[in-house]
Order: sequence, then C-alpha cells, then structure tokens
Amino acid sequence: MQEFNQLRDAHERWTHGTGKAKFNQMLKKRKKVILKDFDGVAAYQKIEPQDHGIKKALLKRPLLADTSVILQKLIVEILHTTTEENVKELILTAMKQIQWETELFTKQLERHIVEAKIKDYRKLTEAERVKIKQRDGYACLCCGANIESKLEIRYIKPLRLGGKISIENSQTLCVICDKYKGNNEIDFRCNTTKLRLPKNIDLSFISEKSNSIRTLTRVVNSFYNCKAVYKIKVNWKIFTCTYNIYLYPDNNPEWLLQHKAELFNFSRIKFGCYIHNIEVITIDKCSERNDY
Repeated sequence: MQEFNQLRDAHERWTHGTGKAKFNQMLKKRKKVILKDFDGVAAYQKIEPQDHGIKKALLKRPLLADTSVILQKLIVEILHTTTEENVKELILTAMKQIQWETELFTKQLERHIVEAKIKDYRKLTEAERVKIKQRDGYACLCCGANIESKLEIRYIKPLRLGGKISIENSQTLCVICDKYKGNNEIDFRCNTTKLRLPKNIDLSFISEKSNSIRTLTRVVNSFYNCKAVYKIKVNWKIFTCTYNIYLYPDNNPEWLLQHKAELFNFSRIKFGCYIHNIEVITIDKCSERNDY
C-alpha cells in the first residue's frame, strides 16, 4: 500500500507539477525543426502534432515523475511524427540509445569496482619506471620509437582485467602505440601471436610520413597483438621500391596477406606513389641472426 501511495504521489506531481511544465516546454521546442537548403543556410519549419491513434493513447496516459529524458524525447517524437508507421523506427532508435548508455554505465561501474577491490593500489615508483625503460632499451616495444619525451609506461594486462602493478606487467610504449593498444591485453615483449584467428587490420593509425617503417611496424605488430615484426627492409629499384616485411616464426603471413591490398593503398597514400609492392616473409628460426 505504501508503494502504491508513493507511485500515486509521483503521478500527481508529474501531472500537476513542474514535471509536466518541463515536458510541455520540450513539446514547444520540438515544433520547430532546423533544416538546411541547398546553399547550407539554416531555415525553420514548424511541425504540428499529428492526430493519430498513438498520440491519443499517450495523452490519456500521463508520464510519471521519474520518466527518463530519453523516453520523454521519444514521446515528443512520436507525438510529432507524420504517420504511425514511423513510430516503430523511433522506438527502436530510443531502445538502442538506452542500451548503449546502459552498457557504458555498466562498464564504468565495473572499472570502479575493480579499482576499489585493489587493496594494495599504488603507482609505479620513479625507480621502477626507469628500470622498465632500461629493460626495454629506452624504446617503444611496438614500433621502436626512442624519443624519450614520447615514451610511456603501460600495463600489459590492464588492472580491470586482473593485471598487477608490477615491473613484470609493464612495458614501454610511445604515445601513439599506447593509444591503439587501448585497454587490450597485449604483450609486445612476445614475438609470437597468441591469437587463434586473425582480426581486422586497423589503418586509422596516425602516420609518421618521415618514418614509414615505424608506422608499418606499428600497424603489423598491433594486427598480430605482439612484436611480430623482425625487420622491415626497403629495396629500391630505380624510382620505385618494395617493402619487405619479415615476421618472426609462428606468425602466419597469410593473415596479413589477406589485407595486402588495403596495406598497399594505405602506404601509397601516406608515404608516396613510389611504393611498387609489399612482401610478407616469415624468417626461419635458425636464421634469425642473418642480415636480410
């Protein structure tokens, strides 16, 4: 009985209080829709509420005080839609938005819960950070960049996935490689991929026109989720060149060759039309010390 009274009181506050006023204000704003003509000039078109059956049903059932903003906007859209056939599409769009916001909130909540559970939460000391950079040769383990100001210390296995704050779970990455690693668990100290199946290649990397080898190394290593590139060598022939990408053993070259056309077009656009071809080769285990 108490819950019923609370629900009734909330309904009364909405129907006769500030909630209804805000909703009506939203209705008035929706009556003007911004349009653009062929010259890109903004214009306004007044839209009147439609007298279809769904509108009548909604008006007979006032909103509760705790109705979410997304649902309020959905009802405004329904009241102003031209036909009842468009209502289904409006509802599906609102449901997707609610689902997206719910998933985002859940992920943020999970991250905070994980961080709260880490009782011995601390930061790496400056001495530990120096030790990690020394171990990694003061260079990014993904692309090889050795610019001190751009180097970061990042966890191999993120804390939210159960990773520990330790030297063993840390690696040196440059700012760009760290961005594309994201919150994924990738160990660039490892030369063999742990992926069972290939993933889509990501060519949205910020390219370094002055260093095409470093950019390609970053793309390929991120594609295999490890330090798969042994070396990238450029072979010139008159005015054109071929990029030979040598992979460490046990990294399937066919995975990368499936994206050869994409990689080739990306390279020509970013680094110049003088690139004639891209070859992918896996080195032999007993030949790792040879100079290719």
